[in-house]
Amino acid sequence: PARQEGEGGRSSLFSYDYIHSNAGLIIEPLIAGLLPPPESAGAADNTSSCCNQMLRECCKDERVAKAVLEHDPWVASVLALAESPQFDQSSDALQTLRELLSTHKGMVAGFLLDRPDFFDLKFTALLTSSNFV
Repeated sequence: PARQEGEGGRSSLFSYDYIHSNAGLIIEPLIAGLLPPPESAGAADNTSSCCNQMLRECCKDERVAKAVLEHDPWVASVLALAESPQFDQSSDALQTLRELLSTHKGMVAGFLLDRPDFFDLKFTALLTSSNFV
């Protein structure tokens, strides 16, 4: 991955290394925040949107994106949110899926070749959903 200089001259590569090494500790809460509990109705949109934005930022690193794709419950959560009746949440989740699947094309192509069931089962359900935008 290319090194980008952040604040104070530090490399953002360190941040992605940390996220990749601690994916369970970092990605898991972001995924949990995608589908906030029903009792938090007022904050649900903000929480979900912020978690989607942070997840997309984390997935700019190919290793993190691969870890997300390879963890079925994480992908299932994003797909579930894509079927949300709330347009903002649904479109935000679809943007996350688009970026996850199009940013690292070589890695995703290899992933889909290794797991053809992934596309067939999960995305067919999404495409045939009555809530597809």
